[in-house]
Amino acid sequence: MFFYLYKRYQVDILQKDSTFSFKDMQLYEKIFLAMWIIGSMLILAFALLGYMIGIFGSSAILIIAFLILIIGGSNKLEQKRILNEKIGPAAEKRMNEMVNLLRSFHIDVHNKKQLDEIIVMARKEEELYDTWKGFRGLFKGMSTYILLPIISILLAEYFKDVAWPILITRAIVLMLFCLSMVMMIFVFSMGITDILNPEIRDLRRLIRDIEDIKVFFRDGDSSLSLLKNDK
Repeated sequence: MFFYLYKRYQVDILQKDSTFSFKDMQLYEKIFLAMWIIGSMLILAFALLGYMIGIFGSSAILIIAFLILIIGGSNKLEQKRILNEKIGPAAEKRMNEMVNLLRSFHIDVHNKKQLDEIIVMARKEEELYDTWKGFRGLFKGMSTYILLPIISILLAEYFKDVAWPILITRAIVLMLFCLSMVMMIFVFSMGITDILNPEIRDLRRLIRDIEDIKVFFRDGDSSLSLLKNDK
């Protein structure tokens, strides 16, 4: 029965929340996204061509994009708009849908013991879906004993027998390239993790939603009513 509940949760709740619309983004978010994509592509292209001026210019585009995102998102009016127009209504809608789903399975949403039992079952199911558990140690060993030596050899050849000005230039290029790659990996890491283990992601969301109900849900006095009072 838990499997049926979980699949209903995926279809009835998660699929409704998975939609993304470029039109719903604010202007500063659209500008950041466009500049980030363009800047990252230009850095990669200029790095392959060895064009220093282009690399520095592309790095400046990424820096400006981050400044636009930080400044636009840190505005108090924008933060309040996000809370009132996005986070608050979405949280209330999701909680109500989750409560209705649990009640359709004759689960008492006020019975914390019963909710805890569902959480325990979800965590057991999460362990079964963790197909990458056996590969983590193998990947760590490959990184330590294979990838790192190869990278060290390549870097030694890259900096071999060059004058100091060229050495410094190459070091700066390498540093900028590594920084851009780290930022890209950080931005897309959550998406990659979700693709590799979507079931674990959904089970963790189910657990969080049930824990929210345990703490915040009250009949006739849900989270949205509290948010409306804060406006």
